Amino acid sequence: MYEVGTIKLTWIDPKDFTILESSMFNTIEDALENVGDRKDWMIFKLEDVEGDSYRWKLQPYGSYKSFVNGMKFRNSGFYGITMFALVGLSIYGLYKIFK
Repeated sequence: MYEVGTIKLTWIDPKDFTILESSMFNTIEDALENVGDRKDWMIFKLEDVEGDSYRWKLQPYGSYKSFVNGMKFRNSGFYGITMFALVGLSIYGLYKIFK
């Protein structure tokens, strides 16, 4: 079990986007020193532990803005409308090409 306040440095394996890797540290400074040449990394701080459940708070380092903005966009109604419009335009374009 990890103690509240533990810092987690996370990154996605660039060869397999289904793998999330992480390392634990005592301070954000220690985590930042270990970023190295990793891309698309983020830092989380352990906020709460309840039994086997952990709640991690995303910290403002690394790719956090891209992650948060991506999640906001994906969960917005605009995302669905945009995808519907793109599919519709693609179908219409194919229709015009083959007509």
